[in-house]
Amino acid sequence: MSVMNRILAISVSFTFIMAQVLPAQSLPRTDEEMPPPPPPSSPVPPSSETPSYQTNWLGLANAHSCVSNPVGRLQAIQNYNTQSFVLGFNAPNLGARYTRTTENIGPVTDLGAVASAGAVAIRAFLWNFGLAPIIDGAAGHWEVRGDDLWADGGQNHLQGMTFYHGNNPQVTPGTYALVTGSDWRGASPPGVGGDLFWVKFGSLPNVFYSPLTQPERGSRSNMVGGGYPNVNDRIFRHTILNQTHAATPPGVPYAGPSWHPGGPQFYNGVIAVPLEYADPFGENLETSAQVVFFDVGNNPENPTQIWPATIYKNGKAGAVALSRNNLGQWLVATYDNATVTVYKTVTADISSGWRFAAEARVGQDFPDPMISRFPGLGSIDSNAGQYQSLNFVNGCDGKLYLVGLNNSMMGFGTDFADVFEWEYSSAAQKYQFRKVLKVQMNGNSHFNDASGLYIGAGGEIRIYTAGGYRSDNLPVFTLREFVSP
Repeated sequence: MSVMNRILAISVSFTFIMAQVLPAQSLPRTDEEMPPPPPPSSPVPPSSETPSYQTNWLGLANAHSCVSNPVGRLQAIQNYNTQSFVLGFNAPNLGARYTRTTENIGPVTDLGAVASAGAVAIRAFLWNFGLAPIIDGAAGHWEVRGDDLWADGGQNHLQGMTFYHGNNPQVTPGTYALVTGSDWRGASPPGVGGDLFWVKFGSLPNVFYSPLTQPERGSRSNMVGGGYPNVNDRIFRHTILNQTHAATPPGVPYAGPSWHPGGPQFYNGVIAVPLEYADPFGENLETSAQVVFFDVGNNPENPTQIWPATIYKNGKAGAVALSRNNLGQWLVATYDNATVTVYKTVTADISSGWRFAAEARVGQDFPDPMISRFPGLGSIDSNAGQYQSLNFVNGCDGKLYLVGLNNSMMGFGTDFADVFEWEYSSAAQKYQFRKVLKVQMNGNSHFNDASGLYIGAGGEIRIYTAGGYRSDNLPVFTLREFVSP
């Protein structure tokens, strides 16, 4: 999420069908920039289907990794997370990046004559949030200028995460995760790029078959003392993902190199990662975005980008959901704090091209049968968060659900999960995302930073969350796990 959003908030209080993966490029193994992709053949094509209010544009949920009673499981997750232990992974060779230190964030401006108790309290509050504010008291008001926050590196923090596994977990066992991070300064020339941290937890049980930290299920924290995790739990590959002008098709404005990856999701051997451009000096914010895809199922330790599957779009894409319908078509939903946009592939091949499938906009009604209000009519409330993680969940009864994770006050409030069901509304006379559940998560978590949802072998829903910065400025990131029955 952008720093400006944080400051504004403070100031106002499948049947198993594998995709045909076309030839792809292997990721660099250490601190190397991704090479530019081949020029795209076309932007996202429009749908060729005839509009109808009764059409289920997304289709039924695929049976692969389906969940029985997902609403009940998510509601019961509150009974488990109080037993959650801290997890961690080692993150060497990052210097001062992803810390709350002055070297990374920048110095807090001397308040001088305005160093009143109120000013000091505001400064301390924002500093604890990892920001370096400039506060102007001479003009008779407090002014926090976002451009200075950007220049001081406030955009260097973790953005999203997802656990994943190989296509044959019994043959290629292991517990893997992808954690995304934004850093407009980058770590290698030309100095701009989004971080993809590929993590292996070598000391922990296979995440597909077992939760990682639930003591009543025979597992616990992997922290071994001194604030460090087991030495076998570490980043095994670091990729700087920088999609440049070569990746921008006609009709999508090029604002600059993309460096802001958001909340990803794993499904059926593939990970989708949203990637935005944002001007580090506060102008022309996030005017273009992409969704990039990685094949991790064939070899979890050698992810490859599926270039032909890339989605290009105007506006933002801070989080992305990934799934398939009962016909095997891939489904992608992006979220930009006001709009859910859903695409589906032409065929069961993830590289067959994407078509617009549906859209839901916060607080608005539209006559178009493919555009609905978000949340839909009949929802438990009319609220939608600035979701940092968006996840599809396939119900075993064929219903499709969307789960958004966020914090009620940009990191200082309550962590929660909003659950939406894709269904036909007789009142709206169209398909829509109806909000059916809001789950408050107990404990000190970080849904405002990096969080994600993962489905285990038994249909258990796991939610993982990590802070935006390294733990106590050590070369370590910590995270928590929440498990449904």
